[in-house]
Amino acid sequence: MRFLFVLIGSIVALGLIEILLMRLFNREVWQTRWGKALSIGWPVATLLVAFVRIFVLGEGAPLWIVQVLMELAAFLLVGLLASIMALILVGIIKGAMRAFGSRKPKKLEPKKAEPVSTASLVSRREFLKTGVAALPALAAVGSGFGVVGSLSGIRRFDVPLKFKNLPPELEGFRILHLSDLHLGPFLNLSDLEKLAEELSAEKFDLVTLIGDVADDLDMLSEAIRIVHSIPSRLGHFATLGNHEYYRGIHRVRRTFDSGPIPLLVNEGLALTGNGSSDRSDTTSSTTSTSSSIFVGGADDPVTMGWNADRETFYRNAVESSFDNADSDSFKILLTHRPGAFDQAVSAGINLSLAGHTHGGQVGFLGRSMFEPVAEEFYLWGKYKKDNSQLYTSSGVGHWFPFRLGCPAEAPTIILTRA
Repeated sequence: MRFLFVLIGSIVALGLIEILLMRLFNREVWQTRWGKALSIGWPVATLLVAFVRIFVLGEGAPLWIVQVLMELAAFLLVGLLASIMALILVGIIKGAMRAFGSRKPKKLEPKKAEPVSTASLVSRREFLKTGVAALPALAAVGSGFGVVGSLSGIRRFDVPLKFKNLPPELEGFRILHLSDLHLGPFLNLSDLEKLAEELSAEKFDLVTLIGDVADDLDMLSEAIRIVHSIPSRLGHFATLGNHEYYRGIHRVRRTFDSGPIPLLVNEGLALTGNGSSDRSDTTSSTTSTSSSIFVGGADDPVTMGWNADRETFYRNAVESSFDNADSDSFKILLTHRPGAFDQAVSAGINLSLAGHTHGGQVGFLGRSMFEPVAEEFYLWGKYKKDNSQLYTSSGVGHWFPFRLGCPAEAPTIILTRA
């Protein structure tokens, strides 16, 4: 309930900011009837759609209605944010125009030139002002492209990663990286079944399922079965994400316990060539056999709160996951959040696979648009530190239907020797 009030309060605050900025920086539009109606109506519509989705429909609403409302809410909310950013840009541009316009030109010797009419100068100035004034509306409408982008298909592609001293038997080792399915309004079981059928034509040595599998837990059991139907030489392994805790961690764990895919939570598995494994964790006396591959799965820190010491959490999670790993094994960490990567580097983990970020929802040329200001968050794609590497997936699905230049994906990681 606290989250819902924060969400509603945030929409109200954003609406007030948008109206204030419109009055300050885009007075030409604000003074028109349509401009004022759009400026006030947009945040009101956003608030109304959010209120209907949360307080009127609730959890039992038909999925197609939820999908339509969520897509509309995404369009309105992202449009509101885009409008605010555009209005700030309008203020900067107009301030620069006033600053340069107020400068007195240096006196120069008159040159013979074709006279420029006053009407021409005025028309150019008015054209520029009109273009600047239209920026917020264009930014808001442009948010629709992101909503449409969220409806596009799931990309399947290979991600070759080179490692020094990779054991010869692991050359060409193929790992299917599935993360953030978010089964519910935007990705259902039939969509997952179709994806699994397409993937079944390929050969995988390992299939991973890295958190946030189902927002509708009624789909979880069947989702596990479908993922398990994808052929894999050494098996299928899963770990937890934050949405497993949001939706009901006890039910999630019971479902995995009764299913065919092992759920790794601060524990690890040593894999042998024939696909068998030995499970190890801090509460078990089982000792792993010598193996060329060891897979560990880190828990998610969602229960710790915002101000928790996540560095210590990740360190403990990584240490527990690989406590019984053979020193010579190739170590693979499954971690829903890429924040564990720094601790994985310190622990000498060869490869980390993560999701959670959805690439920041906005990308360009295979990288998140927020990468320049948030490089340490490992938002999307390949990362390398020392002898460790990470691939953060933008996810198979999403809970917020907005993707711009950051499509859904199901990549295949291929290990090669450097």
